[in-house]
Amino acid sequence: MGSVLVHVSELREGLIDNKNVSLTMLVEMYRIKNLESSRNQDVGEALKNAQQSLKGLPGCLGQRLLIDLDNSGAYIAVSYWADNRSRANANAIHAALDRALQGFRLEKATTVYNVVQEI
Repeated sequence: MGSVLVHVSELREGLIDNKNVSLTMLVEMYRIKNLESSRNQDVGEALKNAQQSLKGLPGCLGQRLLIDLDNSGAYIAVSYWADNRSRANANAIHAALDRALQGFRLEKATTVYNVVQEI
Protein backbone atom coordinates (compact mmCIF):
# COMPACT_ATOMS: atom_id res chain seq x y z
CA MET A 1 0.00 0.00 0.00
CA GLY A 2 1.28 3.48 -0.86
CA SER A 3 1.91 6.24 1.63
CA VAL A 4 -0.53 9.08 2.13
CA LEU A 5 0.95 12.46 2.98
CA VAL A 6 -0.99 14.31 5.67
CA HIS A 7 -0.44 17.37 7.79
CA VAL A 8 0.29 16.48 11.42
CA SER A 9 -2.56 18.73 12.63
CA GLU A 10 -5.06 16.62 10.66
CA LEU A 11 -4.00 13.56 12.63
CA ARG A 12 -4.11 15.41 15.95
CA GLU A 13 -7.58 16.79 15.25
CA GLY A 14 -8.90 13.37 14.26
CA LEU A 15 -9.69 14.49 10.71
CA ILE A 16 -7.91 11.48 9.23
CA ASP A 17 -7.98 7.82 10.22
CA ASN A 18 -4.32 7.12 10.83
CA LYS A 19 -4.46 3.32 10.46
CA ASN A 20 -3.29 3.45 6.83
CA VAL A 21 -1.31 6.67 6.94
CA SER A 22 2.45 6.97 6.81
CA LEU A 23 3.43 10.27 8.43
CA THR A 24 6.05 12.07 6.36
CA MET A 25 7.54 15.38 7.36
CA LEU A 26 11.02 16.83 7.34
CA VAL A 27 12.06 19.33 9.99
CA GLU A 28 14.85 21.77 9.20
CA MET A 29 16.50 23.67 12.02
CA TYR A 30 18.56 26.75 11.25
CA ARG A 31 20.50 27.62 14.40
CA ILE A 32 21.59 31.22 14.86
CA LYS A 33 23.80 32.49 17.67
CA ASN A 34 24.11 36.24 18.04
CA LEU A 35 27.62 37.21 19.09
CA GLU A 36 26.63 40.75 20.16
CA SER A 37 24.43 40.50 23.26
CA SER A 38 23.39 44.16 23.02
CA ARG A 39 21.59 43.35 19.72
CA ASN A 40 19.57 40.26 20.78
CA GLN A 41 16.21 41.99 20.39
CA ASP A 42 17.18 43.33 16.95
CA VAL A 43 18.19 39.85 15.79
CA GLY A 44 14.93 38.37 17.08
CA GLU A 45 12.83 40.98 15.27
CA ALA A 46 14.77 40.52 12.04
CA LEU A 47 14.18 36.75 12.21
CA LYS A 48 10.44 37.17 12.89
CA ASN A 49 10.02 39.55 9.97
CA ALA A 50 11.94 37.32 7.57
CA GLN A 51 9.89 34.25 8.48
CA GLN A 52 6.62 36.17 8.19
CA SER A 53 7.56 37.33 4.69
CA LEU A 54 7.78 33.70 3.54
CA LYS A 55 4.52 32.43 4.99
CA GLY A 56 2.83 29.98 2.61
CA LEU A 57 5.95 28.95 0.68
CA PRO A 58 5.10 25.88 -1.51
CA GLY A 59 5.70 22.62 0.36
CA CYS A 60 6.31 24.36 3.68
CA LEU A 61 3.93 23.05 6.34
CA GLY A 62 4.83 25.79 8.80
CA GLN A 63 7.60 27.65 10.59
CA ARG A 64 8.56 28.40 14.17
CA LEU A 65 11.11 30.65 15.79
CA LEU A 66 12.57 29.38 19.06
CA ILE A 67 14.73 31.25 21.53
CA ASP A 68 16.99 29.48 24.00
CA LEU A 69 15.93 30.48 27.51
CA ASP A 70 19.28 29.48 28.99
CA ASN A 71 21.52 30.90 26.27
CA SER A 72 20.72 34.51 25.49
CA GLY A 73 20.99 35.34 21.81
CA ALA A 74 20.56 31.77 20.58
CA TYR A 75 17.66 31.18 18.15
CA ILE A 76 16.42 28.28 16.07
CA ALA A 77 14.36 28.99 12.95
CA VAL A 78 12.39 25.78 12.37
CA SER A 79 10.64 24.94 9.11
CA TYR A 80 8.48 21.88 8.40
CA TRP A 81 8.47 20.35 4.91
CA ALA A 82 6.15 17.89 3.21
CA ASP A 83 9.02 16.00 1.57
CA ASN A 84 12.60 16.31 0.40
CA ARG A 85 11.55 17.72 -2.96
CA SER A 86 9.60 20.60 -1.42
CA ARG A 87 12.42 21.20 1.07
CA ALA A 88 14.37 22.60 -1.87
CA ASN A 89 12.33 25.76 -1.17
CA ALA A 90 14.16 26.03 2.15
CA ASN A 91 16.86 27.88 0.24
CA ALA A 92 14.42 30.78 -0.09
CA ILE A 93 13.97 30.84 3.68
CA HIS A 94 17.72 30.71 4.30
CA ALA A 95 18.36 33.49 1.79
CA ALA A 96 15.68 35.69 3.40
CA LEU A 97 17.06 35.02 6.88
CA ASP A 98 20.60 35.73 5.73
CA ARG A 99 19.52 39.02 4.09
CA ALA A 100 17.64 40.04 7.24
CA LEU A 101 20.66 39.26 9.39
CA GLN A 102 23.26 41.16 7.37
CA GLY A 103 25.22 43.45 9.62
CA PHE A 104 24.96 41.21 12.69
CA ARG A 105 27.86 39.11 14.00
CA LEU A 106 26.49 35.56 14.06
CA GLU A 107 27.28 31.86 14.03
CA LYS A 108 24.89 29.74 11.92
CA ALA A 109 24.32 26.03 11.27
CA THR A 110 21.59 23.90 9.67
CA THR A 111 20.33 20.41 10.54
CA VAL A 112 17.53 18.41 8.86
CA TYR A 113 15.49 15.71 10.58
CA ASN A 114 12.82 13.27 9.46
CA VAL A 115 9.87 12.94 11.85
CA VAL A 116 9.52 9.30 12.89
CA GLN A 117 6.86 9.65 15.56
CA GLU A 118 4.14 12.15 16.41
CA ILE A 119 2.27 11.63 19.71
